Amino acid sequence: MKRILAVAGLTLGLAACGNPDAPSAPETPPAPVEEAAAPSAGANGTINVYSARHYDSDKAMYAAFEAETGIRVNVRESGAPELLETMKAEGARSPADVIIASDAGALYRFQEAGFTQGVSSEKLSAA
Repeated sequence: MKRILAVAGLTLGLAACGNPDAPSAPETPPAPVEEAAAPSAGANGTINVYSARHYDSDKAMYAAFEAETGIRVNVRESGAPELLETMKAEGARSPADVIIASDAGALYRFQEAGFTQGVSSEKLSAA
């Protein structure tokens, strides 16, 4: 099943798009993650993103990714609870490669449902 929560990478990328006036949560060290393969584009060169975010800056990020990699980004947008229920219903047939949740609570619910996977990357470690 292609389910990867690219929390670390996408969170860093999307954090720049956040509201700078919003109060920030206290910093806590990140939990260690396991070595994991990066999401691979399907046979047709696409990656499927399930996103609970709905910002123009996200669309620009997807377009930049497509231009840089040649991999098409298919985005399914909905609220995090709806995306979680969709993935539960899809089960092993879920086409989701990446999940972008809107907050830590939503990420926790995806993790509890077994839809997360550790990520290890030199670029993330250097950030």
